[in-house]
Amino acid sequence: MKKTIFLFICSLTILSVCILKADETSPSTHVNYRWSPININGGGFTNFVIINQKEPNIVYAGIDVGGIYKSTDYGDSWMPVNKGLQWPTDRLAAALTIDQKQRIMYLGIGNSQKGGIFKSSDHGKSWQLLTRKVKFDRIGVSRPKGRGLIVVDPGDSKIIYAGSYKDGIFKTTDGGITWLRKGLDGKCVSSLLINPANPQIVYASSVIGKERGKDFQGGIFKSSDGGDGWIKIGDMIGDAHQLVMDPTNPNIIYAACGGQGIFKTIDGGNVWVAKNKGLEELMPAKLNLSNIKYVSLTIDPQNPEIIYAGSGERRGQIYKSVNGGDYWVKLTGKRENIYPEGWWIKETNWPGGAGYFANCLLVDPTNSKRIYSAGRSGIWRSDDGGVTWRAKVKGLEATCLHQIAFDPKRPDIFFVGASDWVFLQSGERGKTFERSLKGIGNWDEKEDKNIWEKYRMKNGLCFAIDPRHETSTVYLGGDATEINSGTIFKSTNGGKDWHEANKGLPVAGVTALAIDPANYDTVFAALTEKGLYKTINGGKEWEKVTTGKTDTIFQRKGNLILIHPKSSRVIYILDKGNGVYKTVNGGKDWEIISEDLPQDGIKGMDQFVGGMALDPDNPDIVYVGLRKHGVYKTADGGKKWKKVTPSCIVHGGAMGIDPHDGALYLASVPGVGDEDIGGFTPGIYKSADGGRNWVPIHNDDLLTISLKIICLAIDPHGQGKIYLTTQGNGVIVGEPYEYSSYK
Repeated sequence: MKKTIFLFICSLTILSVCILKADETSPSTHVNYRWSPININGGGFTNFVIINQKEPNIVYAGIDVGGIYKSTDYGDSWMPVNKGLQWPTDRLAAALTIDQKQRIMYLGIGNSQKGGIFKSSDHGKSWQLLTRKVKFDRIGVSRPKGRGLIVVDPGDSKIIYAGSYKDGIFKTTDGGITWLRKGLDGKCVSSLLINPANPQIVYASSVIGKERGKDFQGGIFKSSDGGDGWIKIGDMIGDAHQLVMDPTNPNIIYAACGGQGIFKTIDGGNVWVAKNKGLEELMPAKLNLSNIKYVSLTIDPQNPEIIYAGSGERRGQIYKSVNGGDYWVKLTGKRENIYPEGWWIKETNWPGGAGYFANCLLVDPTNSKRIYSAGRSGIWRSDDGGVTWRAKVKGLEATCLHQIAFDPKRPDIFFVGASDWVFLQSGERGKTFERSLKGIGNWDEKEDKNIWEKYRMKNGLCFAIDPRHETSTVYLGGDATEINSGTIFKSTNGGKDWHEANKGLPVAGVTALAIDPANYDTVFAALTEKGLYKTINGGKEWEKVTTGKTDTIFQRKGNLILIHPKSSRVIYILDKGNGVYKTVNGGKDWEIISEDLPQDGIKGMDQFVGGMALDPDNPDIVYVGLRKHGVYKTADGGKKWKKVTPSCIVHGGAMGIDPHDGALYLASVPGVGDEDIGGFTPGIYKSADGGRNWVPIHNDDLLTISLKIICLAIDPHGQGKIYLTTQGNGVIVGEPYEYSSYK
């Protein structure tokens, strides 16, 4: 019986929009591909939700690692709108505001080290950079993000304020061309307000924090001269996460103050009063030491007496007050009122769950009963004033994924390794998804306390498939924990039930797995900083494999172990940052074969940059992707190498060879720290002749969805269809237009 071979190769890199022969520098004709996201409905951490007040059906959501998404149907479905956000850090969406008068949007992006503000004048279709001066931080549940960090003067659209993560307040008076610092240096600003009756009066909140040895002192501050000078108000408040203003009376302000609860002023900030009745069951005994923090607020614009408050940390709830904060009622305390709408997410991450975080709340200005909550698990919406809540994550693909591969026995099914969610199985080539971790104690699945305490995994980084039986056996590798003795789990029923398969392994993360196609009980595993391990009995016992004088170290994600499908004694290893290794006797003896490759290209590899592909018919033909050096090829098993990509393909990343026609696919995207490199455009390339000629198959549709491609898989049904996993944008599928179901 003829065997079908499925090759996939993960890890990727940066590239440019010019593709052609290796010695040329101008682009050749594009192959027309259609690119679209697959609806995993991952709905990861969402920093904000913003409504277009003039067209309330248009809603925007900001993902911590996936950029901006737009809905035109009140959040029922979403599509990415990231064109112009060129670098990976530009897709770290921290804050957004809409100048309703000018129909201009301002987006704050980045992390604590790199950031900026972008502008869009076409409803998010494209973005233009305004400044890199202002830094935000979209990572970490307690970090200030999405809660009014950018505000436009209601009387003068050219005046804009921005609150940074650690550098205080910035201001522009020319619509974003120039920005000046305006005090509160060293404060971790969490929100800003402008008094519409007197725009010279500005309020700022800041949170308590500590990072990199620096303490952030929180509180509430007021300026009466447009930001030139600031005074602290509300001396008893030390940790202020968000401020909201009564739209009918600018002297009435509410503050969400972490573990201290909710405060209110009715005189513009001179006197603050705690408004915690109904919240007292969750209040701390000491300032800011609670497991519960109140972080978000929103006011009903049609009835300012109605206020909603959101909490986070150990349990995220949503509360409602109908009398200006005098009394609060919990809205999310009953599970029967929370509807995941078929989503596979666990109850832990529903609103009211132990893992939920209500980071941003918003009331529809035209419909008081419609409320949005953005937080740890995507967008949830209530259409009845907060009584019931429904998940609204269709197309909101915020998942961070790793390896992807099709099941050799069931070619309509593919598996995906994921951060946080560990492992997903898709049916009908991406039409359905399910998640089963029975036997693995994931962070959001704690129903079985014994499993949670003894067997734990947070991120599923890699897997290998044994196709002997009707339901495939799967080995799953992930990050290490203080509990597990190594982190490999095994399933004999296609990923539904799992048990540990770690005997003989040290405590370490697993970054690559591979099965011997001639003996499916033989499995190789790459362990972080511990080297290569091997089992010959299906994971019952493991032993260390020595790979030579310069031993494998596997310090980075995205390493590869490739066993030739027809000559299984031939094995190649890509140890990112360290080198390429080869054995021709099944692992007894190894040699390093990358000494003639550009060493800076090997050392510069990361989870996006660096990849390897093995010709399925000839074990001597290998392709290796390098940082800043494109792709190199050997036709003699590593004795000699030749560069086969043009200069416009800067990095070599995730690769795969189609077993049907031998076509080689290459992903080239920005790597970590590449913001300072110019002269290239990310993309996907195809070579039908072993690397002699290359054709770009990407377009704006792909680049708008994601720049951060991790792994590439070939559809086993042929026709040139490929699947990409991304960091923060789920799975993307590409297919030639002539075969596209989207025509």
